[in-house]
Amino acid sequence: YPKDFDSLLFASQLIQAEGIRYGVEHYRRNRGRCMGAIYWQLNDCWQVASWASVDYFNHWKALHYAARRFNQDVILLGRQNDELNVVEVHAISDLQIEKVVEIEIYIYEMTGDLKEFIQMKNFRLKALSNEVVRNLQFSAEELSSLFLWLKIIDGEKVWENIHFMKSPK
Repeated sequence: YPKDFDSLLFASQLIQAEGIRYGVEHYRRNRGRCMGAIYWQLNDCWQVASWASVDYFNHWKALHYAARRFNQDVILLGRQNDELNVVEVHAISDLQIEKVVEIEIYIYEMTGDLKEFIQMKNFRLKALSNEVVRNLQFSAEELSSLFLWLKIIDGEKVWENIHFMKSPK
């Protein structure tokens, strides 16, 4: 729990960033049925506690930093089904051209130890697409002790994302 007012403000910004990220990623995984998401209130016109992602002094809050990642034009997203112990990995592209990319999926234990590495070379990332590129099967215990580091590589351009399988506290 936050120990003082400053840490309360910081924790509330992290919670806000995580909540908006969760929603936007859900909408992006549903491309075709949902064609976008907008988070409201970019900035504040006076000093106040609000949902804005940029404060009155033009300082970025945690949400604004997170939005750079969850709004990337290309991203890998995890979608978890706890009943089946499966994580679907979706490749999403808002680019208007097809690209041949490399996909890397790192499966880490919460201790930081690498458990498994999956590499998909010469993957055809279609323009304006959302497709499941891999279904990962885990045990119920693994779902609470692992996370995914997801990467799409196009030459020197790298798009990264992290999928935690256990809900944050």
